[in-house]
Amino acid sequence: MITAKAASAINPLTVLDEITRLAGEWIHVHEEEETKRAQIAADAETRIAEIHARRDLFLTYLDKTFDEREALFERLFDRLDQALSHDPSSAGEILGSITALALKSPFADLRDPVAVRAKLADSDAEWEV
Repeated sequence: MITAKAASAINPLTVLDEITRLAGEWIHVHEEEETKRAQIAADAETRIAEIHARRDLFLTYLDKTFDEREALFERLFDRLDQALSHDPSSAGEILGSITALALKSPFADLRDPVAVRAKLADSDAEWEV
């Protein structure tokens, strides 16, 4: 409870100035925080777009790599069938090639996304698996 002496010592103009100053500070802080939230949202959109671009690059790479691997396996197994029918001595070499291809990870080249992107952009690039 404010006493009469204390109430008379309070200058209403000073109180009003203090309220105005504090309200101004609150508005300033509120605007700063709104700006920070907008920046966070923009950063999030950028990061999400980056993630989607990398995902698309990854999926394109896998699509091309596995298509190439499939074709190589088909050719190697066709050669193996021919070798078994006509020249069984070359079957071991072909089986070695099949094994080497099976052991090589199609993910090994993904360590450098810039190189993968450049290779995807090059229509003359050969996909080695």
